[in-house]
Amino acid sequence: MTATVYLITSGEYSDYHVEWVTFDKAVAEAAAATGYDVDEREPLTKFPRRVEELSLSCSMDRMGLMDEWEQKHWVFEKYQKAVRVTCDEARDIGQFNSDYRRSEHTIQVMGTDHELVRKVFSDRRAKALTELADFAEFAAHPPTRPVCVHGVEPVLKDEAPGYKSFQFDCPTPYECQLKAYREVTTPVSYRRWRGEK
Repeated sequence: MTATVYLITSGEYSDYHVEWVTFDKAVAEAAAATGYDVDEREPLTKFPRRVEELSLSCSMDRMGLMDEWEQKHWVFEKYQKAVRVTCDEARDIGQFNSDYRRSEHTIQVMGTDHELVRKVFSDRRAKALTELADFAEFAAHPPTRPVCVHGVEPVLKDEAPGYKSFQFDCPTPYECQLKAYREVTTPVSYRRWRGEK
């Protein structure tokens, strides 16, 4: 059974200090009771090998790829994976000023197997670009017209190429306008319209 090492620490970031190191759990608990932080670690029997981790990231919207970047840094092999997707998320961004709305997709893939990282990243990026382009066409020509909670049907107006504006004449037009966009021009409603789960 491997013994546990207790690091008794104080401070954070640039003020972080390891005050004491002990194998005695009771000592560590006593230190924690007086306000110190305690980290549990396994003692090293062999220094872990360092490997280079590759990180690929990109962001895009319905107009196409906005930014793409690559980073490499050294990590300890024991604590890393060959590939992991740390972000693959579509979200609605921007404010509703003048009924403006757009969707953005951000992807980040990291790992120590550089070839596998590049393949996974390329596949995810291609899929997201296809979905955003397809969704842009859908958003420009929404197949349904929402009705607000007051039973008022909106007028659909062109604001700019690829963008539509729902105008409500009801007691709370702004809130109903937001609800209309969420129901009609979102990736969720798009997938539902396509019959996808």
